[in-house]
Amino acid sequence: MLLLATFLTIHFGEWKESWHGTTGLAQVGDSAFHTVRPENEGVLAAIDPETGECLWTLTLDTPAGFALSRDYIYVNSMYGNSISILSPSLEPVDVIARWFMNDLHSLVLTDRGLLLTSSGLDAVMEVDLTGDEIWSWFATDRAYPARQEQPNPRLRRQHDHRRTMIATHQQATHCNNAIQHPYQGSDAVMVTLFHQGEVIAVDRATLKHTTVLGGMDKPHSLRKALDGWLISDSRNNCVVFLDDDFWIVSVIEGGFDWVQDALVYDDRILVADANHSRLVWLDINRHRHLGEIRYSDQWKVYQIEVVDGLWEDRLRAGRATSLASRLGMPTPAATEKALGS
Repeated sequence: MLLLATFLTIHFGEWKESWHGTTGLAQVGDSAFHTVRPENEGVLAAIDPETGECLWTLTLDTPAGFALSRDYIYVNSMYGNSISILSPSLEPVDVIARWFMNDLHSLVLTDRGLLLTSSGLDAVMEVDLTGDEIWSWFATDRAYPARQEQPNPRLRRQHDHRRTMIATHQQATHCNNAIQHPYQGSDAVMVTLFHQGEVIAVDRATLKHTTVLGGMDKPHSLRKALDGWLISDSRNNCVVFLDDDFWIVSVIEGGFDWVQDALVYDDRILVADANHSRLVWLDINRHRHLGEIRYSDQWKVYQIEVVDGLWEDRLRAGRATSLASRLGMPTPAATEKALGS
């Protein structure tokens, strides 16, 4: 078992005053094959869950949501407005960049390609593995009025939005997570709306939506878990367990400050407690604290995943560590010190 995580920035102190939606700090639209600008530096990191040791880091442009297929790792660049494709040896092999990519957040595999949230355009897009659009839903076409600063929906497809910064407060919903899942007998996509504090179900055929859960404050990271769902209610500083019909089963509060992500693995829950710069293990039944992994307060976590099987073997292999050394990334000893700082 291995933990794989994206840290959106490793210079959080420089971002802190304008964290949600800076218009002057990050550079947008750069290719993953370019040298990453210092202001955009984040990392993909592999962490040993037993020791807390960071085995390697790979510097990427504002890495956010990511997904693993059989052969590749796909990583959103939030402000690079593109998807990087990495080989098992962490070499960049391709980039997907399309006009609708702006402030990218979540990314998941589907049976046809990739489902992503383009928060800057309040859009959920499904693309094939070359980046061609298969399906799309724009919140501003569906009862969520566009903000004054947003692109005119009638002109939207005539422009490339990859080099435009659309800040969080300028977005109608800041939709930040999407998962394909049946809902009330229809093929649907479940979407979290940051500003509205809701989870909605979007019918893929009609594009109509239904609110299935409300009352949250800046939610992120909706995940399938056991016989239901797990959602990170970020500003309410808790993790919410839901049954399969989205009724609340329990709420986990553990002295957190901004829950960015959470997942279930075997009989444990792993919580990304962002503002305390730690990953926290909890017992799934009693929600008892089992341990934690601390990292530098300059690192801002986005997504965590448990990796095992073939991908664990690949990512623990010497070639990944060798690549990190060759590119001048932190060595395991240096990173271990950073984790404890």
